[in-house]
Amino acid sequence: MAALPSKLGARRRRRRIFLAVAVPLLILSLFGGLVALSRWSGITISTIEVEGASAVPEEELIASTEGALRGNYLWLFPKGNIFLYPRRVAEQALRREFPTLRSADLSFVNLHTLLLSVEERKLYALWCGMDAPGAASVHTAADQCLFLDEEGFLFPPEADFTGAVYLRYYGGGNSTLGAPILPPEEFKQLLAFVRELPALSLAPVSVALLPEKDVEVRLESGSALLLSRNADYAVTLDNLRSALSSDAFKEQPVHTLEYLDLRFGDRVFFKFK
Repeated sequence: MAALPSKLGARRRRRRIFLAVAVPLLILSLFGGLVALSRWSGITISTIEVEGASAVPEEELIASTEGALRGNYLWLFPKGNIFLYPRRVAEQALRREFPTLRSADLSFVNLHTLLLSVEERKLYALWCGMDAPGAASVHTAADQCLFLDEEGFLFPPEADFTGAVYLRYYGGGNSTLGAPILPPEEFKQLLAFVRELPALSLAPVSVALLPEKDVEVRLESGSALLLSRNADYAVTLDNLRSALSSDAFKEQPVHTLEYLDLRFGDRVFFKFK
C-alpha cells in the first residue's frame, strides 16, 4: 500500500519538470514568433508619401522620416513595422529639424505606406534682431531678418525671398528657430492690436519688444506708440482711440506726432514734433 503515494509523488515530480521545461519553451516560441512576425515584409513600411510641402523639399522630409524608422526596439522589434513605428518621435524630429513646419502628422495608408501631412508656416512679418533700431533705421535689410508667422514663431527665410515690404519685429524673449519670440497667446493679442492701427490712420512699420515689458510701435511717419505688455491690449486700443478723438488731435494731424505713451492706463501722454 505504500507504493501508491510513491507513484503519485513521482507523477507530480514529472509534471513539475515538464511544466518547468515546457512553459519557458512555449514563452520563447511565442516571443520568437512575435519577433519573426514583426520583421515580416508584409507589414514593413516601404513607402512614405508627402502632402502639403512646398518650401521644404519632399525628399528631405522623407529622408528625415526614414531616419526615425531605422533601428529596433530592444534590438529585436523593427521600428519600420507599420504597427510599431515611433509616430510621435518622428513627428517631433521633423518639426525640430525643419522650423518652417507648423505641423507634421504621420498616418498609415496601407500596410506598406505612410502618409506625411505637413503644414508650413506662413510669413506674417520679419524678425530683425534683438536690438530695436532708431526712428531713422526701421527698415532693416530683409536679408538680415528671419521670418515670423502669426503665432510669433521664427523660421528661416526662403532662398528666393524678394524682400517685399513687411512689418519688422525686434527683441523678444527668444531668438531660436522654431520657437516663439513671445508666448503665443500674448503675441496674438499684440498682433490684433497692431492690425487695428491702419483703421485709425496709423501705419505701423516696426514693433520693438523693449526691456521692462515695454513695446514701441514705430509708425511710417516716424511717430512712436509706447505700450505696456503688462496691460490688456484691447483696453490699450480703446485708450488710443479715445486719445485720437480728443480735441488735441483735432488741431494737430496725427503724422505730426512724436510719440504717444499708452503705458499708464487711462492717463495718456503725447508730444507733437
